[in-house]
Amino acid sequence: MPLRLTFTGTDEQALDVLSSPYAANIFLKRSLDPGTQHANLKNHKFIETMARAVFWPEKGANTVGTRVLEGEVKLKKTLQPSVIFPRFTVKVGRLNIFSG
Repeated sequence: MPLRLTFTGTDEQALDVLSSPYAANIFLKRSLDPGTQHANLKNHKFIETMARAVFWPEKGANTVGTRVLEGEVKLKKTLQPSVIFPRFTVKVGRLNIFSG
């Protein structure tokens, strides 16, 4: 799954730090919701990291005030699409973004 991050601003040093290929951590998460009414599991979701994005600087795209990273999330061939059954849900596609 291709990704593109564009950073804009007036602080060139901050742009350089933020646009490092290792600064942004983006994860594809899968959540399982058992939908049970059992007291110990009610409203309890199980969240699992399925993949992590990798980035590299886009050639020729960085200018004054702009930094661009290209990247991708490599999806496993065995990854199943989202599915919903009555009172049970599996969702794939929640991206979590962490910086730092």
